[in-house]
Amino acid sequence: MKERIIFHIDVNSAYLSWEAVERLKKGDKLDIRTIPSVVSGSKESRRGVVLAKSYPCKKYNIISGEPLYVAQRKCKNLLIVEPNMDLYKKCSDNMFKIISEYSDRVERYSIDECFLDYTGMENLLGDRLQIADEIRKRIEEELGFTVCVGISDVKVLAKMATELRKPNYTNTLYKNELDKIWNLDIRNLFMAGKSTVLKLRKYNINTIGELARSDLKFIKDRFNKQGEKIWEYANGIDNSKVGDVRKGSRSVGHSTTLKNDINDMEEIKKTMLWLCDKTSRRLRQMGEKCDRVKVEYKDNNFKMYTMQRKLENETSSSNIIYNASMRIGEELFKKVNCKVRMVGVSVVILEEVNSEQLTLLDMKREEDNRIDKLLDSIKNKYGENAITRATFLESKNNRIRK
Repeated sequence: MKERIIFHIDVNSAYLSWEAVERLKKGDKLDIRTIPSVVSGSKESRRGVVLAKSYPCKKYNIISGEPLYVAQRKCKNLLIVEPNMDLYKKCSDNMFKIISEYSDRVERYSIDECFLDYTGMENLLGDRLQIADEIRKRIEEELGFTVCVGISDVKVLAKMATELRKPNYTNTLYKNELDKIWNLDIRNLFMAGKSTVLKLRKYNINTIGELARSDLKFIKDRFNKQGEKIWEYANGIDNSKVGDVRKGSRSVGHSTTLKNDINDMEEIKKTMLWLCDKTSRRLRQMGEKCDRVKVEYKDNNFKMYTMQRKLENETSSSNIIYNASMRIGEELFKKVNCKVRMVGVSVVILEEVNSEQLTLLDMKREEDNRIDKLLDSIKNKYGENAITRATFLESKNNRIRK
């Protein structure tokens, strides 16, 4: 059986690196990657969370995901940059154009990382380490930012390999090299969440190696399917394949943290409508349709609530996605015991879009599609805020009034 060769390519501090490159292109003399700096939401609102940080932030123990005000306490001279998603998408697309030259089996895992299947390509293009270094060099020279490349014979180990040395390194982590990670703290294991790690520690399982050597039945009895999965990952067991970006179950969506905690479903519906508009527009830009909708809330105690439903027909219509989200959202709202802090809407993209038989009921859907396309064309030409729904003008959420 032919040896699998899997690359995982991950941008180093993606958002911040992309901001730095753009600023340097525009003539800035200071590379913000060389000073303590973060990409974060507005510091005037509660959406201020550290999304990306420069490597000098490590000296101040600033971590991704923490509130901005906490990071500012750690470093008084911290430079704060607000996110620019249009820029990040452009940088991401440019990177994937380069990566796609080396294989037709590329899985876009997120905006700043992907898997590449290099199996059987060495005789054609060259040694795996040489090609990985070439990809890193080309991205740095042509685009101005750096990436790490992890190489393995399974996907999960390739992903973990990119974390072994940073930034701008090529690392290997094959199934016969598990000793490289077995002494690492258990929190470094992919898919081992915070609550799982705390529970593992109660059983005196503190390293990846200790989990790998644990009895599988013991782990399954206490952690169910999730326990079995992380036990397999600790042992380098992962049979998943690199999927083409155009195939498989994928999702897109948007979420927002509300300026004020609310328990008014009518106000939540306005926010959901705004999120559905953004999500469905992304679907149409991708030329895709969805067949499932998911709604999520976070209450003011940071507890998450999620629910999803399958649609009767595949769609990219803003109205259909909103109506489904509204029904789900109302049902889910009954389960929330506190005020809502965050609202999210996402959809699952179809593997293949089925041809639909047009009926009289579809006439309304066709009309909706024409309206959606018209709105898209206006926003594409004149900007996101060129046209808005009247219902947003009375919203208490400043963000959706813009």
